[in-house]
This record gives sequence, structure tokens and C-alpha cells, in this order.
Amino acid sequence: MSNRAIVCGLLMLLLVAIALLVFACGEKPRLVQEGPITSQTIVVTVDTAEITLGEVLSEYTNLTIPSSRFSATLENALNEVIYRKCAFLGADKFRDYDKKEINRQSQNRARDVIIQYMLQDLFTKRVQISESSIDSAYLANLVSLSKPERRRVTHLLVSNNPKAWEADGVDVSGLTAEQLEAKAKVQIEKFYQEVKGGANLGDLAAKYSHDSNSKPKRGDMGLFARGQMVSEFEKVAFRLPKGALSVPFKSPYGWHILRVEEIVDSTVEPLDSALRATIEQQLRSNIQQKMAGHFADSVILAAKLVWNEPLLQKQPGEYDPQDWTLIVNGTDTVSASILHELELLYRTGGRRAQITPDVRKSIILSKMPAYALMSAARQLGYADSDPMKKTMQDFYREEVVNRMYQDRTSATDKLPTDDEMKRYYERHKEDYISDKPLKVQHIIFKDSLQAADVKLQAEAGTDFKELALKYCPGEPDFKEATFDLGWISEKEMGPEFYGAAWIVNVGKYAGPVQTRWGWHVIKVLDRKPMKTFEAARLDVQQVLRHEQIGNANEKWVKEVTSGHDIVRYDEILKQVNLDLPSRDHYFQLADSLTRVKAATDTVRSGS
Repeated sequence: MSNRAIVCGLLMLLLVAIALLVFACGEKPRLVQEGPITSQTIVVTVDTAEITLGEVLSEYTNLTIPSSRFSATLENALNEVIYRKCAFLGADKFRDYDKKEINRQSQNRARDVIIQYMLQDLFTKRVQISESSIDSAYLANLVSLSKPERRRVTHLLVSNNPKAWEADGVDVSGLTAEQLEAKAKVQIEKFYQEVKGGANLGDLAAKYSHDSNSKPKRGDMGLFARGQMVSEFEKVAFRLPKGALSVPFKSPYGWHILRVEEIVDSTVEPLDSALRATIEQQLRSNIQQKMAGHFADSVILAAKLVWNEPLLQKQPGEYDPQDWTLIVNGTDTVSASILHELELLYRTGGRRAQITPDVRKSIILSKMPAYALMSAARQLGYADSDPMKKTMQDFYREEVVNRMYQDRTSATDKLPTDDEMKRYYERHKEDYISDKPLKVQHIIFKDSLQAADVKLQAEAGTDFKELALKYCPGEPDFKEATFDLGWISEKEMGPEFYGAAWIVNVGKYAGPVQTRWGWHVIKVLDRKPMKTFEAARLDVQQVLRHEQIGNANEKWVKEVTSGHDIVRYDEILKQVNLDLPSRDHYFQLADSLTRVKAATDTVRSGS
């Protein structure tokens, strides 16, 4: 081979390698599913955002409610999550909504998050919990951390209530209370002697006990602690050693015997590392709450309030809800819409006092602490911190998304015009008026008596085709061909035949009716509508409105998904099972794998 051929060959290989590299770089790498599918498994990516199976299953659950616009399918749930993700990512590309109102709504949603973020940052690091304080808290809460002694007994009751005896078929109506008491004592003594003689107490309880709770369980009362039984029963049950049989004793319910089957000694939960962590967290939380409470009190007391006095003088309904009511520290505003909501609650809460400016101030002040704390968060820089800026941006985008979804679901309030409905009616007239509106079968007879008799047979359940093959004139092939007329009009069979069939419901029989061919018995198989435009107006309006909403939805979906790189992992979705146990399993499996990973990381870190 010449040097020239070798060089050309190497150049070709280099060009092929470059082409493969360009192709590989141009194709978006796909995720590879490793391990079991869980609620955290990624099933779709939208640009750089990821959608998990858990999000799709949650949306699927939303679609199962009766008021859902879409049927509950995995495809519909997946699409809805994709649309919302696209809307969230592209919120800034849609029309300019009322920014003032969106800001107000998003700030209201973010307020509690920002305040909590500030309080945690201010006081979390300042709280130090010593080992001795954990020990003290443990000792102070030994009662709540302890399980008392518990006992399980087998028990037999002979009641002093006549209804218990009557339920067993024993007539005690002639006995006084004292006589019934004596009878119960004699009966329990008899059972006691039988058990001492070797009889099985559980067998006797299952057959004779008047305790309806323990009788089905052969007298087993289950584990119980002190304070759960009447005192007479408790004293005996907790006095005897394991395996001991009591002598007959009395309680307000009658006469008893019992045997102690199991004794579980009292226990105290040990102060291990897990409990120490729980107590430490509780102590830390309690101290933080106290510190936060003192901080909030000082912030509220120091707040500078500016009231909109002219507005407070107005009557309910006379002020603009977009106006302001109170400004806190010159930074945070309580809008008049909040006042309107609070006034409504005040009036519907059983209060009939006149709404004066002072009353308005008092009910607004119930909301003021949150505004004062938010003002402090602004002054201390927490509202402008990067995490809270992102929180505000997310809430803002979610509010925009909510308005975008309103655009989707409220396509237009304009109903179709008469001209639009008439044009649709004319284009689809066959859906409302048919040239052949009736589908029928018939049998023809020479006289009406035989026709009436055959009709009775048909109405009694005899197969109409069998009757036709039996009674129609002509050869068998001719009979089968002529008894089924299919779809007919009045002009084909005449007004007598058509009129008799038209007034009969589908599946019913008409006749005998006479025509120039003889006497007919008619079976109506189906009918098409015969609606004029006026009769079909509402139907047409509903169809056009449905089309209108469908077209608007299609346009909205196209607009909201435009420009986004959507990648579905159908090979994973095909394996998803939508029955409830399987859905729960995906979430449980994700949780268990997360806990295993956390435990593994802890072991690796040596903590």
C-alpha cells in the first residue's frame, strides 16, 4: 500500500470519528434508571427541570375526584404535570398580568416562610443544650417515658343483670334483685369448684360468661394496666401471682373468677442516643419558641403604626378594597381587602356591635404581628437574602401560573351567536334530521287476528326473527330478506305504517296496522333524532361551546409548551402500576431507601 493511500485512509477515519463525536454531542444524554422504581424516579425532564413519578401519581390522585375536567389516566396526569412545569419555567413569557395583585398574593404566601427563616437563623445557633439538661429533662419525664405494670387474665362473669340471663334463655323475671344476686353467687361457686377440679376456665368462659367482650375470646381480657378496670376487679388481678386462680369475688357487674395468665413488669425507656437526640431537639425547640416569643413581643411593641383614618370612618362596602388600611414601620401595608375579610368574619361571628373605627383597629391588630415581624425581617436583611429571594420568585411565578390556568379554563364568556349555531346546524343537519329516521323489522299477515296473536308471542319473549321465518309468506330466503326493512322513511312504507312505528319506543312492538299489503306487526330497532333548529338550539350551543373550550385548551397547551425541551422516559412509565397499593409502595420504597442511605452515610462518616 502506498503512503498516499495510508494517509487518505487515516483522514477518512478521522472524519468519521469527528462526525460521530458531533452526533453524540448533539444528542441529549438520557437518564439511566438504576434500582427499583420509586416515587423519586425521574420520568420526564423539561429543559433542566426534572419531574418525578411521585409528582405524576399525586396529580393522578387529583384527577380521580368527581369534579376533575379530565379522566384519571397516567397520560393525563403526566401531561398536567408537564404543562404546569412548562408554565412555571416560562411564566415571564406570558401576558402582563396585574403585577400589583400578584405581588400582594405572593408576599402574603411568603410572609410566614420569611419570618420562620429569620427566627430560626436568629436563635438556632444561640441555643446550647447541655448534657446535664438532657439528663434532667429525662428524669423529670420518667412517668411519660415509662410503661406501667400490665396483666392479662382469663375471666368468667356471672351477671346480676336479668337481661344477661335472658340473653342466655334463662327466665329470671320472677326473681328479686337479692334473689338474682344469690343465684349468681351460687353459679360462680359452682364454676369455681369445677375449675379447681380440673375444668378449663377458658372453655367455661366461652360457654357461660356474661362478659360479652371477653366471652368470644374464651375469657381473655388482654393486657391492661391499673386504672383500666373497676377497683374490685383491679385489686384481685394485681394481687395474685402468675398462674393463680382467684376465689369468687363481687363487683358492680356481678360475680367473677379470674386466673392471672401473664405479668409484664413496668419498664422505663432507656436514655439511649436516639432518645437523647429527641429530648435535645424538644428542649431546643422550647427555648427557641420562648426567645422568638420575646423577640416578637418587643418587635410588636416597637412597631410604628400609621392608620388610614379617613377609610376607617367609612361604612362597610364604601371603601376600595385595593386601598390601604395600616402601614407598619413604613414598610409593610395591611390592605383594605384584609379589613373587608375581617369585617365579614366579625359580622358573621355572632357579634352585632356597630363597626366603629376603634372596632376596625382592634380586628386589624389581630393580623398586625405578622406584618411587624415581616417588617423586622426586611430591616434585618432576611427578606433580601438569596434563599428568600428565590422563595419570593417561586411564589410569584406560581401566582402567574395560577392566572395562566385561569386563561386555560375560562376560554371566553362569549356564547355562540345565532348565526354561528345555524351555520353549524346546516353543516351537520344529518345529526338532527334524517331522511330515514326509523330502523324496523316487520311480519306481514293476511288477517288482524293472527297478527295480534303473533304480537303477543313477541311481547312474551319469543324471538321476532323466528316468528318471521314461521309466519311470513314465501320461501325461507325471501322471508329472511324481507322481514328486516332497515332504515325507513314515511314515503317508503306509507303514513299508516310509519305513523304506527314512530310513536313506539325502541325495542317495542307496533300493530297490528293495516296497509295495502296486509296487516303488519312492527318491531322498532332504533331511531334517529328529528329536531328542527329551534329544538336543537341548546344541543348545538353545547357542542360549539365544547369545541370553543377544546380549541382554547389546545391553543393554550401549544403556547405553554412552546420552546421547552420535553423528554419523556416511556420505558419507565410503561412499568408503572396505578392501583392504590402499588402507588403507596412507590412512596414507601423511596422513603425506606432514603433511610437506608442516611444510615449508610452515617456509618461511613463515623458519626
